[in-house]
Amino acid sequence: MADLARQLRSPAAGAPDRGSAGDEQHERRPTSRRHARPRARPRAVRQFEIANTSSGPLTFMVARSGCRCLFYDYRGKLPPKGKETITVTVDAARAKAGALQEQIDVTAKNDPSVKGAFTVQATIK
Repeated sequence: MADLARQLRSPAAGAPDRGSAGDEQHERRPTSRRHARPRARPRAVRQFEIANTSSGPLTFMVARSGCRCLFYDYRGKLPPKGKETITVTVDAARAKAGALQEQIDVTAKNDPSVKGAFTVQATIK
């Protein structure tokens, strides 16, 4: 029980923890931690507009990118004869350097035969 109480007590900031009375020759100092500088995450954001030309509402989904470096923001519902914006964010920290070209498929949830696509092109430096 005394060991548990000693473990729960923490020494003052920067002060050495000397352990129990019979353990004076072993000093434990707080470890210093070096944190790597966070990697910059340059991002590019573009918007694409899609339209529902049918007379009924449409619920859609966007396929995941092959590079895993594209992120999407959209509502997923289109009113009859309505338009919706899909915001695509390219995360350059996750993408490989060089040319990026991804075809993004947009498919109706209730009818997979209703689909469209758009292409995202970027140069990652």
